[in-house]
Amino acid sequence: MKRSLIFIFLAAVLAVGFTSCGDKAAKTNSGIAKDLDTAAFKKAMEEGKFEAIDVRAPKERYSDNIFDEVGKPYGYIEGTPLNINWKDQEAFKAGLAKLDKNKAYGVYCRSGHRSGNAMKMMHDMGFKEVYNLAGGMKGWLKAGYPSKVIPKPGE
Repeated sequence: MKRSLIFIFLAAVLAVGFTSCGDKAAKTNSGIAKDLDTAAFKKAMEEGKFEAIDVRAPKERYSDNIFDEVGKPYGYIEGTPLNINWKDQEAFKAGLAKLDKNKAYGVYCRSGHRSGNAMKMMHDMGFKEVYNLAGGMKGWLKAGYPSKVIPKPGE
């Protein structure tokens, strides 16, 4: 009888421990952080599923850019430095802090590497839904999707 009570007590303690650990893991890993291929990224962007953010350096933005129907480049979010300097991590995080974490975002760069890091950073900061353009602008152009060159100042 005494062994049965000890067994039941230990089983209850283990059950409570496993349950609380499971809840903690679920809370820390919430949200979506996912790579999308070029076609899926383009489709989701055109359907307004997320707001796109260009995380390339300024000089890279004078090459090819994804434009929306009103002629404004995707990736430009007024009041944020997100399309200005990924290398300045503090400025980048400060820009992210200005965004609504409950909105969905798609990030892209030249090759998909920096935007993959940005996606992870955003996920770690608690953003609910973040997508990365796998292959970046290189993949976009290789797929034959439209782009536009932004003239350098003074040109």
